Amino acid sequence: MKIKETRSLRRWDLIALLVLLLGSLSWLLVREIGAAFTRDMVLMLCSLGILVLTGMIYYLLILRVRVTFKSDEIKLRMMPMGLVKRKIKWSDVESYEITAAPKRSRFENWLHTLSGFYDLIPDDGPVGLRLRLKNGEEVFIGCVEIDQVQGFLEKTERRM
Repeated sequence: MKIKETRSLRRWDLIALLVLLLGSLSWLLVREIGAAFTRDMVLMLCSLGILVLTGMIYYLLILRVRVTFKSDEIKLRMMPMGLVKRKIKWSDVESYEITAAPKRSRFENWLHTLSGFYDLIPDDGPVGLRLRLKNGEEVFIGCVEIDQVQGFLEKTERRM
C-alpha cells in the first residue's frame, strides 16, 4: 500500500516581487527603444534580465514536491525534473506524531523553500507528520490529506 501526495511550493509574494521587477525592466526596455539614441548595452541587459526573470517565474510556478508514503519508506521528490530526492526509511524513524504545522515568518518560509534542497519537505499544510529520526533530526512533512496518512500509519503499525 502507498499514498502519493503532490504539493505546490509556490510563494505568491515572491512571484509578485519578480513580476514587479519584470514589469520595471520591460518599461525600461520600451523607454530605451523609443529613445532617439539607443544604447546597445542597456538593450542587451534589459532583454537578458527579462529572459531570466521570466524563466524564474515559470520555474516557481511549476515547482512542486511529491511525497510518497510506502510501507518501508517515505520518498520525497522535487518536480519537475526529479533530480532532488530524499528517502526516509521507517527503520530510521524513532517516533512520529500528527501535529500542527510549525509557525514561521514569511521570510523563513522563503528561505526554507528556496535554500538548500536537502530540506525538501512541504511544510505549509495546516497539519502534518512530525518524524523524530534516530540520528536526532526532526522532520515535519505537511499533508493536505491527513486522514489518508493517518489511515496508512494505522495499517502499517498493525503489520509491524
